[in-house]
Amino acid sequence: MILVVNNGSRYMKTLLVRLREFRIKFRVSDYYNTLPKFSRYNGIILSGGTNFIKERYDFIKGIIENTNIPVLGICIGNEYIVNTFGGKTIHDIPENEGFYDIMVLKPNKLTGDLKILKGMDCHQHKIIELPKNFETLAASMYSRFDIIKHKDKDIYGVQFHPENNEVGRALMENFLKKICKETQ
Repeated sequence: MILVVNNGSRYMKTLLVRLREFRIKFRVSDYYNTLPKFSRYNGIILSGGTNFIKERYDFIKGIIENTNIPVLGICIGNEYIVNTFGGKTIHDIPENEGFYDIMVLKPNKLTGDLKILKGMDCHQHKIIELPKNFETLAASMYSRFDIIKHKDKDIYGVQFHPENNEVGRALMENFLKKICKETQ
């Protein structure tokens, strides 16, 4: 089972449709709920959202610090991960929303055989400094840190919305099936 933390993303319905397509069990939790028992879950997805909210960040930080199960942070979920581990983000609204190419820099389980991804740029924050215990897996002309990973744990972050296209669907499938070991 996967825990999905709803951070208020306008793409939450799309994310849930994607998860249903994989026929896996999941539970949605809003940030103001109490911390769940992590032993029930094989992975955690931190959805995107529009605003960096301190109470939500404190909840997310509690999740990340108290688990060893795989985590995928999407958009602001990624930025919560970066801040938890000592990286830095800034408020930075892009001039244009749309899809752009993301180049995979290092082979990894999340991107699998993919070499180029299509990302959707619609976030309001930007990572400017990666935490010391993280590495960059993919980058684009918009961000040096489009996909990141903790060096020792299965904690991944993506600065775009993989739920919005078929290439992103493959990335989500890799997270669920290859990293979290979810089965139908």
